[in-house]
Amino acid sequence: MYRHPTYFIIILEALVVNTSSNHFQQKKGTPSDPSFSSTAYTLELTFSSSTIRRRPMAGDGDCARCCFSFVFTSGLAALFLWLSLRPSKPNLYIEEFSVPGLNNSGAARNNHSILLKLGLRNQMKDKGVGYADISLLFLYNSTLLVANHTLPAFYQGHGKTAHRTHAVEAEGVPWAAAAALSTNGSVRFRVRAATRVKFKIMLWFTKSHALRVAGDVEVGPSGRNVVKKSIKLKSGVAGPRSRWLTFSVATLFTFFIL
Repeated sequence: MYRHPTYFIIILEALVVNTSSNHFQQKKGTPSDPSFSSTAYTLELTFSSSTIRRRPMAGDGDCARCCFSFVFTSGLAALFLWLSLRPSKPNLYIEEFSVPGLNNSGAARNNHSILLKLGLRNQMKDKGVGYADISLLFLYNSTLLVANHTLPAFYQGHGKTAHRTHAVEAEGVPWAAAAALSTNGSVRFRVRAATRVKFKIMLWFTKSHALRVAGDVEVGPSGRNVVKKSIKLKSGVAGPRSRWLTFSVATLFTFFIL
């Protein structure tokens, strides 16, 4: 009935005192005072019932803290593990680009080819990249398709940079108009690259992910790209890294809120 033995002792003492008082008064020939006994008992019982409270167990707080610490530590460990294993798509660069037919010197006006040096950079220090065949499209003025080429599949190691140089024959370019534009300024070409990549983590490969990027090149009077530094091919589509990062952050936020 009572959770602490002290309260039971208090009530028991009250009963003993009350009984002893009645018994002493009856032996003296004096009738017992019921009001006194009932009042004493009521006071002791009221005191006892008002002070009876369930004290929290010493292990309750420790158990809650342990559970919270375990959940929090597990969440952080999972987040750090995912951050260390998440893949990052390789970067593609146009390192060199030239169109000899647009050279104003006239030495190679009949050369209707496009020379391209492509750089493929794997910035991950602990993961390799397996490329499928890489499809390249060349567009004059960013809209007219004038050439295409396919690079064979290959594997790239950790933190490596690969270079691929190829000459592609261009067809359909309005060479006279393009030469006039390059003389007074520049002609724009667009390069599009499309492939699928797999990431090697330790001893296994992940599923393949699409990689589609593109970049514009300005060709000047010399028939070469005006910008001397490498041009990074970019994509406006979110890759697996950004999608999984958004999903993981949202999941962890919802978990801690609930």
